Amino acid sequence: MRRTLLFVIISVLPVAYSQTGSPTPSLKPKDKGKEDGAFHYHMGLNYYDGLGDKPNYIKAVEHFKKAAKLNHAQAQGMLGQCYRNGRGINRDFAKAAYWIELASKQNDTIANFLYGTILATRQGADLDYKKAMSFYLKAAAKGHAPAMNNIGALHEQGNGVPKNFVEAAKWYRMAAGMNLANAQCNLGQLYASGRGMPANPTEAMIWYQKAANQDHPQAQFLLGSAYYFGKGVERNPVKAYQWINLSANNGNPSALQHRETIANKLTPKQMQEASRQISTFQAKYSGNTRRTKTNVQPTGTGFFITTEGHLLTSNHLINQGRRIEVRIKTNNHPAQLIKTDPANDIALLKIDCKTTPLFLNTQLSSDIGQSVFTIGFTNKRNKDAASTYTAGHINNLFASNNDPRFLQLSTPIKPGNLGGALIDERGKAIGIINFGSHYGKPPKSGENFNHNLNHVLKAAHIKQFLATVPLVQARLPQSNPSASSYNAALALAQKATAFILVYD
Repeated sequence: MRRTLLFVIISVLPVAYSQTGSPTPSLKPKDKGKEDGAFHYHMGLNYYDGLGDKPNYIKAVEHFKKAAKLNHAQAQGMLGQCYRNGRGINRDFAKAAYWIELASKQNDTIANFLYGTILATRQGADLDYKKAMSFYLKAAAKGHAPAMNNIGALHEQGNGVPKNFVEAAKWYRMAAGMNLANAQCNLGQLYASGRGMPANPTEAMIWYQKAANQDHPQAQFLLGSAYYFGKGVERNPVKAYQWINLSANNGNPSALQHRETIANKLTPKQMQEASRQISTFQAKYSGNTRRTKTNVQPTGTGFFITTEGHLLTSNHLINQGRRIEVRIKTNNHPAQLIKTDPANDIALLKIDCKTTPLFLNTQLSSDIGQSVFTIGFTNKRNKDAASTYTAGHINNLFASNNDPRFLQLSTPIKPGNLGGALIDERGKAIGIINFGSHYGKPPKSGENFNHNLNHVLKAAHIKQFLATVPLVQARLPQSNPSASSYNAALALAQKATAFILVYD
């Protein structure tokens, strides 16, 4: 039986940080309270994540409570999550709803999503789909993919809004494009059934496959069923058993019910081949499944645009993170998320540090054949992870799908470069490296891309995004003389480039 996945992400909280230095006598009471709140929040995170030791949820709750009472939004959200999951404290849905609602009143993105889910699932608050929708919309406006998926589910089910499959497909597609497995599976089911769009079993297979590769049980079952019946793909009992067996191992009831039936129809040789394919899948994807034990997401790159710690990176990197750190040389700095633009894959962050910015060059038009380079980082999280230099040329003033927002490069770029600046020979940023026409294919840690990640959003569109944040726009360098040499441009780029680490 088909079931739309309206789900709760219980380990994701937004990334908003404050400087945690010692208070000084000159601080106003309000400032001191804010600083103390940030201190206890970060201490709580350290105990919660078990940095340097095993997690200690009891001590984490102690610090979250202190910060929450000082009106620290993220601490309120974390305390609510601890009550919700019974971590470090007895489970209490009513108290969970109380603290998460407090955080949502400060327009905290993840708290908005979580409180919407509380209202939609009646866990700690009265059922109210319309109110849940309003909170989901607030989170979705900040680029939160699970909120987009749940908006789609409300439209599909007709909860709080009239049933509308077209609208459901729109929201699922946005979240699926951000590589959310639940949304990919839901979108595939709409394509398979022809709701909100013409039936297209082949397109359904594409989305099932994307979600199945993330170890999504329902998508694996649907993919296996499609192979078994030959819907959207040539019938293949070996692959049918492969995916249904994987789904059953993940606890899917339908897969558990039908696994033996399919197994009995395979020859010994076919069973051997299916086992080999299962082992291959597990070896390839086990490090990137939803059940992975690590709390670390892939790393990426960012670049500073002001002297006061404002930097840009890819929204794909940070959109589902609970905590972001920015590494300069060997020092990690907690980052505050200022604003995102999911459509153009941009995120604006800030750290409390003096920084060397790059000048965004929107004055001179780029030319085909122009020499460019970028500085980025490999997907390694150790302290001595070094930056890498990649040079190439602009080979198209449009993306491969003729999208005029993007430049296309001649050289493939590694996933670790995502969010970095594309820099000309004068040391000026002419764009930011993102997915471009490859939306929906975020990098996996340690993955070698088979396709070219070589699209760059032009600086003019970055400027349009920054124009919506006047305080940051006013701090952008107004002029920046060209570097005296290519080596000087490289040195400037290295100082302005930062390593982005995201924790889920």
